[in-house]
Amino acid sequence: MAGVTRDILITRGRLWSAVEMSVCLVADYIQWEYSFIRHSENSNSRCAGTDCGSILIISYIYILHQLTEGSRHLYTSLFSILFALSAGLADAGPRFADVTVAAGIDFVHVNGANGQKFVIETVGPGGGFFDYDADGQLDIYLVNGAAVPGTEYKKAPQNALYHNKGDGTFVDQTASAGVGDTGYGMGCAVGDIDNDGDLDLYVTNFGANTLYQNAGDGTFVDQTVRAGVGDERWGSSSAFADVDLDGFVDLYVGNYHNFSYDNHRLCAEGGSGLQLYCGPEAFDGVSDVLYHNNGDGTFADITSAAGLDSEQGKELGVVFGDVDLDGDPDLYLANDKTLNFLYLNDGTGRFEEEGLLAGAAYNEDGDVEAGMGVDMGIMERLCLDNYTYRIIH
Repeated sequence: MAGVTRDILITRGRLWSAVEMSVCLVADYIQWEYSFIRHSENSNSRCAGTDCGSILIISYIYILHQLTEGSRHLYTSLFSILFALSAGLADAGPRFADVTVAAGIDFVHVNGANGQKFVIETVGPGGGFFDYDADGQLDIYLVNGAAVPGTEYKKAPQNALYHNKGDGTFVDQTASAGVGDTGYGMGCAVGDIDNDGDLDLYVTNFGANTLYQNAGDGTFVDQTVRAGVGDERWGSSSAFADVDLDGFVDLYVGNYHNFSYDNHRLCAEGGSGLQLYCGPEAFDGVSDVLYHNNGDGTFADITSAAGLDSEQGKELGVVFGDVDLDGDPDLYLANDKTLNFLYLNDGTGRFEEEGLLAGAAYNEDGDVEAGMGVDMGIMERLCLDNYTYRIIH
């Protein structure tokens, strides 16, 4: 499988990725050599230029020199890739163009920054694609920030919904759809909370979150109060899943930490005397929330009953998936500068934390990470292009 993937990468011009895939074939044997090479690259950008390429070629040849006789096929892999490089195939592959203006997307994110260095300014909000009007075209929802103390805007910043016209352009339907939330936004999640066939929208904020119920005619109704899901802490992420398999999607809200304008402070940078934004270590974690869908438009907080009331986490990423293949959704939480959590569902909607035993709590060095996003899927084998990211198998 890895060899086939390597060949596909070559034909698509992703030559250094193909080299990495070849190395993955014997990754257990050459783990430390490979780690040395990848750490010699810039952690935030890909290698570019003759010098970087030469260093990588020499480094990979060194790795191949260390391989046993049984891995001679890797020589063929390497030199076929180098031949492709000399043949100019590195210019092949997909190309992207910035079509933001042409597509009609006119959105400016604000964070309210005015020099006071409130830590919320450092966390940019997200957005998502979803077909809100069921016309077969993915629409775009973008989440915005807001003013902070000492900052004023002539018009309150708001989130935006762009309707996909199906011809490569979008039109702003925020006002007509009624989804222009003006909170200090962090992210959003979609799910069909009432089983009527259309997607509803949940927005997480620094402050009260918002639930928009899809009316099925291109408009939404704010049902936050009636549904009882307006948690007022720092909601960083959220996800829908039917945790107890009763036919209705439930809602999980991940909270970051206990920062507020009242406990705002600056943090010194080493011995430089500089006063900078504080990291997550300066604040206490808070409990997340699991809302059970009652099936009547309301939700109940079952966080404690479900075994999810830990205050050790500082969530920035939430994902559901059936990790143990027992037919129910399990939960993984990516935390910032504290251990990550893997909660296994027992089939009734109650969870047990197994992150440490499963090897999913810390990185390969036994350290905590700045977990700022997470996804889940099935794959045969994967080598990552950027060593600052990792996969848990």
